[in-house]
Amino acid sequence: MKCLTQRITDPLGLHARLASQISKTASDYQSSVRIVFGGNSAQADDMLGLMALDIREDDLVRIEAEGPDEDMACTAVARVAGMSV
Repeated sequence: MKCLTQRITDPLGLHARLASQISKTASDYQSSVRIVFGGNSAQADDMLGLMALDIREDDLVRIEAEGPDEDMACTAVARVAGMSV
């Protein structure tokens, strides 16, 4: 399993457009990707689940990926989310 922990840098937090971009990016990979925040988590390809996490600017989140392309999936989702990797 590949994990990255970073802060969200978007001033609007994880808003609808960003959740959509993360969801699309995650669905491009075979690996299962999850976003973990505040004791809750959502599949990265589930836009509504991501928005339900209520992630705001400067919140610390963890991206977990597991599967054959987990390194690439984790890095790609982190970049779309505005995280420095």
